Amino acid sequence: MTSARPDAFSSIAIGVFGALFFGIVAAPAFVLSTPWSISWSLGTVAACSYLNRQAKWWSAATTERSVGAKLQWYGRLVASLAPTCLSMLLLCELLFRGLTSAELRRWAGANFVIARLQLGSIGPIFYAVVAAPYIEELCFRGWVLSGLREMIGSRAAVLVSALMFGSLHFWYPSLGMVLIPVILGVFWGTLRIRFDSMLVATALHAFWNSLVIARLKGMTLVPSVLDRFPMANATLAILCAIAGGLSLAEGIWRVARSAPVQSHVSSARLGSSVDSD
Repeated sequence: MTSARPDAFSSIAIGVFGALFFGIVAAPAFVLSTPWSISWSLGTVAACSYLNRQAKWWSAATTERSVGAKLQWYGRLVASLAPTCLSMLLLCELLFRGLTSAELRRWAGANFVIARLQLGSIGPIFYAVVAAPYIEELCFRGWVLSGLREMIGSRAAVLVSALMFGSLHFWYPSLGMVLIPVILGVFWGTLRIRFDSMLVATALHAFWNSLVIARLKGMTLVPSVLDRFPMANATLAILCAIAGGLSLAEGIWRVARSAPVQSHVSSARLGSSVDSD
């Protein structure tokens, strides 16, 4: 682990400020779905993309290796994503099964996006599935994670960035709900480093938000026949833990063996904060 440079602190600060600015200023305008508000929000997204224009969205392993190596890389990707997606699906189902009507009302009352998602308008759906995953992953699994990796190493950086991501959701109605973004942040940060790809983390974030929307619309994510068995929720929780453990076990081991990262943020070129190791 290399000694931290000012660039690392800059990367973290930019990521945190970008997430807060988008969540407090740009997101409300996006959800309003008026022409001026959407233009303002799209401009914010474009500015963030330009600043982080050197973000590595896809691994060089898919272009710089032989066909056999590429197939092996994709095989590992599928083997990691399958249990991760299953774990996220079960986690979302358990979340909504555990929510009381009062907690759901407080959740919607504290967040305009959730409230408008329940109304079914297109703007919040686009925001939740496209804009929010894209910007939040640029900020947390891009700028913040890159800066932390230089300062404290990869494994600790995944955990700290996940805690910071969870703290952004402080308005959730219970501590248990706040812990869910932390868990998801560990998943996404681990796979972001494991496969050297921002696209993997962003796609998983979009998948999670899509699951939440589906549940808000009244869809069940697991067959209702499971409810006929005793201790159905406990069984779902065990399956969720097993799937998540399978996903993280190899990923965390690989992350621990990853090479130290060098931050590339500078006052002139903020866009290269995502490492290229």
